[in-house]
Amino acid sequence: MAAKRSKISKTFAWVIVVILVLGLAGFGIQDVLRSSGRNEVASFGSQKISSDEYVRSIQQEIRALSQQLGTNLTFSQAKSIGVTQLALKKLISSAILDQTLEDLGISQSNSTLEKSIKSNAAFLDLAGRFSPEKYKDTLLNVNLQPNEYEEILRKELSRNLLINLMGSNLVMDGELRKLVLQFFLEERVANIITLSDKDIKEEISVTNSELQSFFESEQDLFVQPETKKISYIYLSPTDLVANQSVSEEEINQLFQSEKDLLNIPEKRHVDQIFFDSEIAATNALEIEKTKLLSFASIMKTRGLKKDDVSLGEITINNLPKDTQSKVFSVDKPGVIGPFKTELGFVVYRVNSISAPVVKTLADEYENLKARIGTTKATEELARIMTFVNDELAGGLTLEEIANSTQMEYGKLDFYAGANLPSLASSSSFKSAVRSAKNYASDVTFDDTGAIFSVRIDKTIEPFVKDFNDVRALVEEKALRKKIVATLEEKAALIIENTTKSGSSLMQISKSESYSLIEGKNYKRFDRPELVPRQLIEELFQMNKNELKVIGDTNNAFVLELSEVRPAALNTEEATLFNKQIEAEFVNSLEQDIFGALIDGLKTNHDLVISQKGIDAAIARFN
Repeated sequence: MAAKRSKISKTFAWVIVVILVLGLAGFGIQDVLRSSGRNEVASFGSQKISSDEYVRSIQQEIRALSQQLGTNLTFSQAKSIGVTQLALKKLISSAILDQTLEDLGISQSNSTLEKSIKSNAAFLDLAGRFSPEKYKDTLLNVNLQPNEYEEILRKELSRNLLINLMGSNLVMDGELRKLVLQFFLEERVANIITLSDKDIKEEISVTNSELQSFFESEQDLFVQPETKKISYIYLSPTDLVANQSVSEEEINQLFQSEKDLLNIPEKRHVDQIFFDSEIAATNALEIEKTKLLSFASIMKTRGLKKDDVSLGEITINNLPKDTQSKVFSVDKPGVIGPFKTELGFVVYRVNSISAPVVKTLADEYENLKARIGTTKATEELARIMTFVNDELAGGLTLEEIANSTQMEYGKLDFYAGANLPSLASSSSFKSAVRSAKNYASDVTFDDTGAIFSVRIDKTIEPFVKDFNDVRALVEEKALRKKIVATLEEKAALIIENTTKSGSSLMQISKSESYSLIEGKNYKRFDRPELVPRQLIEELFQMNKNELKVIGDTNNAFVLELSEVRPAALNTEEATLFNKQIEAEFVNSLEQDIFGALIDGLKTNHDLVISQKGIDAAIARFN
């Protein structure tokens, strides 16, 4: 069932992605783009959205979406599905709400702000109490001062107050939900004969006239796409690493500076439970036969979960000084204590022990040397880039640059479906080609840290290739089409014979040694491996006992619908679908209502978006 839950969740996760990306289309961002030299991405009234805020928002969206989809999205992948626009849309929505709150004079109170901060688990100490020191340290780790965080939090709480005041309790109609469930979960049972090349006894060939006729009727298959003939210069850090000089002193200095990071101290996975007195702790540990069983019994009695008692994997310095040596002196997992602390008497459960990792200079020598070499190569690459850009601005060509520097010169034909070398396969290189002109572009970094410049030498419009140049491909495709047509005729004959003789597909497949899928159960959105997706789509449009011929690029299929199974609405899978369908429906309505609210409020002030600020923020991800 876990596999089903995962499959359902991922299906809906991708549906969410599509909905979110499509939802950006109506926001009207393109209509308000203006030029701005300030370090702002956008402004609404007196509300400003900084470049740093935009970058943080993009990072948060990528993390959230990666977790939702169960994969680590790269920035390029996230950008391609609209995450940068989504992050900007959310920031603008927040700015519009903030300005509205300012106009109305609405703000959350200091007491509400204090309550929210002091109840945040991230700011609590080991005893579950608010720790001012941990509060400051946690904010420092994310580069925020307390006053900055409190201003951000106050705005968020105030926005939620406004949204809740305007909210409504949305519920999906029960009959509508039932119809959707029945549509999703209906199943159909099919019998399928698969006909392939081996089922054709006679030899099939195509004549010259058939080849010519196929070429003329299917010319779209033989079109050369628009082709950009480009020249480029390219240089990667790896091309320079071998020439870098790295001294023993540099290697030793880097080792010493990172010694604390390379040497990992001993760690122990520890749980803890506090007691008011030593006697109470001692008695509690004697409830069961062993201290380990007693510890588990105490957790059960108090209603404590694993997260309530766990300190996680800690080093000796994470414990109070009075208990450090006691916990880290035991040589195997177990329960120890009680020990007196400022918070009471504590009992520890050591779950596992991770030995320390000690690295010597010899262990890390080659790695450190390579890193220093790479750093120097990158620095040299940056100097070369500055030099080449100056030379290009002075009128030098790519060819002249290649002759006077270490940069590699080459030519490429760039078109949809082209088999490109690795240096031209990055999204940044492809993007540069799409916007290239008939002069050299500025030298820039690609996704791998290499530098390059491109120039379009010529653009060739799409054209139908000469028959003689693609004759082999024409023959391959024409022959395949003729084979499939023969298989479809054979499939039609099977249906005709079945109807006349009253024989079943099983009987015919057995007598003729055809490949048969018997009594296979399919759901509406299945993507089976052995049959094409089109076959499933047809299956859910057929009547019971109906026979149909389905062809694809290689095979022909005789499809029979033998049974229609209504959706089982009382299963665990149906319950999961039911909850997710309602959640997505309500979420979609809430998004529509929220969007209408924002659209109404944004007419009160001018919304200004800086394309320069957006480009500068996005460039920080490259």
